[in-house]
Amino acid sequence: MDPSRWLSNEHRGVGLWLLRGGLWWAQWPYSWVVAARNRRFDRGRGVQRVDVPVISIGNLTTGGTGKTPAVAWLCRYLRGAGLRVATISRGYGAEETGGRNDEAIELEQQLPDVPHLQNPDRVAAAEVAIEELASQCLVLDDGFQHRRLARDLNWVIIDARCPFGFGHLLPRGLLREPLGSLKRADAVLISRANQVSADELARLRERIARFLRPNVPVVACAHAPIAWVNSRGETHPIKDLRTDEAAWGPPPPWTGFCGIGNPAAFRQTLTELGCEPDAWRVFPDHHRYSREDLAELRSLHLEAVAGSGPRASVVDGSDDASRPTATDPKVSNSVHAPAAKGSLLCTVKDLVKIETERVGTTPLWALRIGLEFLDDPSPLLFQLAPLIQRAHEQQVEVWHSVDDLVGTEFDLGDAANSADPAASRDSTGDSSEPADDSP
Repeated sequence: MDPSRWLSNEHRGVGLWLLRGGLWWAQWPYSWVVAARNRRFDRGRGVQRVDVPVISIGNLTTGGTGKTPAVAWLCRYLRGAGLRVATISRGYGAEETGGRNDEAIELEQQLPDVPHLQNPDRVAAAEVAIEELASQCLVLDDGFQHRRLARDLNWVIIDARCPFGFGHLLPRGLLREPLGSLKRADAVLISRANQVSADELARLRERIARFLRPNVPVVACAHAPIAWVNSRGETHPIKDLRTDEAAWGPPPPWTGFCGIGNPAAFRQTLTELGCEPDAWRVFPDHHRYSREDLAELRSLHLEAVAGSGPRASVVDGSDDASRPTATDPKVSNSVHAPAAKGSLLCTVKDLVKIETERVGTTPLWALRIGLEFLDDPSPLLFQLAPLIQRAHEQQVEVWHSVDDLVGTEFDLGDAANSADPAASRDSTGDSSEPADDSP
């Protein structure tokens, strides 16, 4: 279910009023746990540091703020600086998919030379990255609340469309911790800043600045569409179909769907590209698609092609009884129907879990997104520069130690600039250390 329906005060009703009241009381025990946990880490208790630079990219809220494009950009920049990089995440849902979730698979496709380790115990994952993969720098994906692993930089992503999670902590709102926690941030990236007005963006900057330490940069970004891709690896550059009649695009009519944290932002991006969905379907975040789901999408698309008009629905645990099944005649017939016009459109995170170029006879295309800076990114690069230099110096020290042990001469210049790709591997084994779960 879309959380805005029952968390936002824009929606009225006695039932919603009672629900919000109950959730308001429920947020207080959660806030006490968060406060106690943060006090412990603020005192340095339980924090472990590793020997290489660590950069965290995280957020204050649940849902999709746009971390993955930022993680991909950062890893590419560090690789371009000649560092061996590994990303580390908790891996929500990875246990159900053989050790990798959709975000890990997407990053592996975009960054084949960057190992992605998923483990609730991020300290253990960091040790694997350093000792077994010889990583010179670690990027924590969704690491702002996971404070057991010390970091050198804390970058926070704030979604311009829903920046503060309806102003309340979980479960009344979407905030994982209070806004005052932004004092730990070394930089703030405002994602999807192009999807709000200039006045809204200016007010957002002012409010964010109230909680930051002095001179902490705030950089506006956009999620820029890069290309249409399919499971066969075919790629078509993005062009605006509204202004370029000769541009290639997935043939209409379009049925859009996704299982991500911020489906409204994806739909708006499609609309801005001139691909306003004729039918629309939202699944829960990290949803694993079944054959029944694909049959339902096929049926939905056939209705749109037939001109029955768009309809929208949301899958969650409360409406399973209303979902089509494989024995539903409408679904069964639609799977074997003749080829339909148009296209199904989704995100890359959805595509990597479906792994097919067609649903029935309808082409399936995914929109690949990248990070585009609307502000000068120099403040971020200035923060990265000393960490890159330190990582190279540490590599030179390692080669010196080896030279002393074996009496062999090495070309230190080559060693300092080496960036051999490491094989991707997961780290999901048991650990004697406690898992670093946020409340």
